[in-house]
Amino acid sequence: MKILKIIYIFIFLSLISCSTFSGNQGLSKYIETFYTGNEGVQYFIKPLEFESINSDEVLFIDYTFRYLDTIKGNVIVNFTIVSNKYFKQLDNIEFEIINNKFKYNTVNLLFNENIKGKWHSRFTIGIPLSDFVKISNDIYFITINDIDLKFSPTKKTQNTLKYLKDNLLVIF
Repeated sequence: MKILKIIYIFIFLSLISCSTFSGNQGLSKYIETFYTGNEGVQYFIKPLEFESINSDEVLFIDYTFRYLDTIKGNVIVNFTIVSNKYFKQLDNIEFEIINNKFKYNTVNLLFNENIKGKWHSRFTIGIPLSDFVKISNDIYFITINDIDLKFSPTKKTQNTLKYLKDNLLVIF
């Protein structure tokens, strides 16, 4: 009987230690977090969709950054352009918010992949975390290659950005 109680306690403790608890279930729909020890928490904001205002391309953008207790370091911004054509090189990407523009000229190609007749051109840039906080609060347009491609957030992305602003970005 005593052994049976010990087995039940062991099973119970095992189940508790294997399960995860999140204080904010809603936020996990939009981000994944990883504890990185002395470097704080790594945040991955899941892909957000932007639609082209001048073509049939679609843009998906995601962000990865670490935060401990100060705003420093860079945010890795990965984005994919889904199009009928592939892109080997981009000159720049610009984030436009209500009263400001943030332009970055170092855009690196990760890969091009054809999926079901559409090209997925994946790129990456690094931007200061302080810029990211400003950009993600009120993103209005994303322009690639100085007006060649201009994207605006979908309604779902607008709602997601508002949710992130109210529930994640307040820590900054």
